[in-house]
Amino acid sequence: MRINRRHGSKTNGTIRWRLIITVFALTLALGLMGTAAAQWSDSIFYNAKKITTGSMQVWFPLQIENQISNAFIEADVDKYSNDPQQHELYLTVKKVPNNKFVQINFKIENIGSVPAVIGAPYMVRVDKDPVTNFDAFSFSNWNPPDRIDPGKTNTAHFRLNINATTPGDYSFEGIIPAWPWNQLGAGAWTDNLYVKGHVTIPAPSKTGGSIAPDAGEQSVVEQVAVEQSAPEQSE
Repeated sequence: MRINRRHGSKTNGTIRWRLIITVFALTLALGLMGTAAAQWSDSIFYNAKKITTGSMQVWFPLQIENQISNAFIEADVDKYSNDPQQHELYLTVKKVPNNKFVQINFKIENIGSVPAVIGAPYMVRVDKDPVTNFDAFSFSNWNPPDRIDPGKTNTAHFRLNINATTPGDYSFEGIIPAWPWNQLGAGAWTDNLYVKGHVTIPAPSKTGGSIAPDAGEQSVVEQVAVEQSAPEQSE
């Protein structure tokens, strides 16, 4: 009988220690989860009815008009849309250069409270009324910032390739996706920026030659070379 009582006491002690260890492990896990959530959220209130989280939002600074305008392009932010504000960059290609592409240099500002990652732009619409032709334009030479911290502005650039050869008026629309730094790719928290524009492909001249830039205009090739040789300024 004494042996049994001692064995029962030992068993009860073991169970008690297991319960203590389990409670400690759960408390530690909840603490770690709260720390991870706090990295994303501005504030966490366990006893409140509503949890306040951070905001994910980027936009084009209005100064972009002075950053990328050149002999071939006019650039406007929110020319036709301001909902949401400063999310649309509208490009008007005034003259198609001989090398059939234009270099777009611009900035993206993070006005949210969490770091943002910027994805590569992609074309979603190309129209030559009433025909849709995705091969008419494309993006390439994309150089996105790896990460934009809250309150910071980073530079980026891409090349708009004009592949269309049929004369006429074209419109296009592309998307530059942005998402939180801890999200794997575009998803529920994506904040899209839009690149839209209008391009006129003129009819060939009567002499059959290509339309060259006006005197005094800087060619896009020269422009790119100058930009690549110029030292970058840190923000």
